[in-house]
Amino acid sequence: MIKDSNALKSNINIINSLCNSLDFLASPNVEKEIACSLDCCADTFVSGNIKTLVAYSDETQFIVGDAGLKMLQQLDKAWGDICGCDGEKGFSNTQRWLDFVDYINMVNTFLKDAVKRHTEKTLG
Repeated sequence: MIKDSNALKSNINIINSLCNSLDFLASPNVEKEIACSLDCCADTFVSGNIKTLVAYSDETQFIVGDAGLKMLQQLDKAWGDICGCDGEKGFSNTQRWLDFVDYINMVNTFLKDAVKRHTEKTLG
């Protein structure tokens, strides 16, 4: 069992931040709302958060389990594959992007549920 409650709280905050970023990316208006290039803007929040969560895998695994950790690793790979699509006008309407949004919605739901279960379990 992980005993460092500060590390767990930090990871929960990072997961919540990642979930907020994924909510934004899944927005049907993402292309209109994004302030800079997708690679620049979202990469800072998405890839950075994923890499941090994977680097602190013990704490992350304690919160989201083995399946959640694997999802994060796969999301990092999928994010790397999708980057660069923002050069296309209308990227948010491409099948490639829509498939990615379906995937991030699934991961996002899983992560939110895992944080909720962990919080309920530890806080009673």
